[in-house]
Amino acid sequence: MHAHGALKTLAASPTNIAKKAHKEGTTLKEAAPALGYVRADTMAETTEGIMRAIRIAITGATLVICLPPAHAQDAVPIHPALHDRFYFGVGAFVPKTSTSAQLDSTTLGAGANIDFEQALGITTQKTVPDIFARFRFTDRWRVEAEYFQLNRRGDQATQNQIQWGDVTFPVNTQIQSKFNFSDI
Repeated sequence: MHAHGALKTLAASPTNIAKKAHKEGTTLKEAAPALGYVRADTMAETTEGIMRAIRIAITGATLVICLPPAHAQDAVPIHPALHDRFYFGVGAFVPKTSTSAQLDSTTLGAGANIDFEQALGITTQKTVPDIFARFRFTDRWRVEAEYFQLNRRGDQATQNQIQWGDVTFPVNTQIQSKFNFSDI
């Protein structure tokens, strides 16, 4: 017995409250005060307190389940290429190039534009070796270098007359050309 009158212990009541509500076709909220487990005037406060406790428990459980554990950050692998003091590599570089030139005249204005790949038979795409290195001298500072060399050649007879300044290349002139480029 409680000091507030003849209230019964709430721990043993859920089954009795459910049976009474079912039998009489009422709600649990109406059956509990009728059986004397809670007072009707404090039912709203009691229900609100229980609901608040349930919301807090659900929120806490959700946070515990959804937040990743702090040690999970250690599971990320560290790639040696990002942290090694020295790093060397060899690969292939496949550039697609387009080379053209135009020689303008001070008296005649704009000259003809010459496409070297088409007019001189130079290849437009070539696979070349690529070498690279990295030196990390602190955790936040590094120096990187890369080198490749692209040498292209052409050997073709001209299909049109080419005027380049004071030099004229007539039709069917055999021209050997080369274009060498390297980058570091």
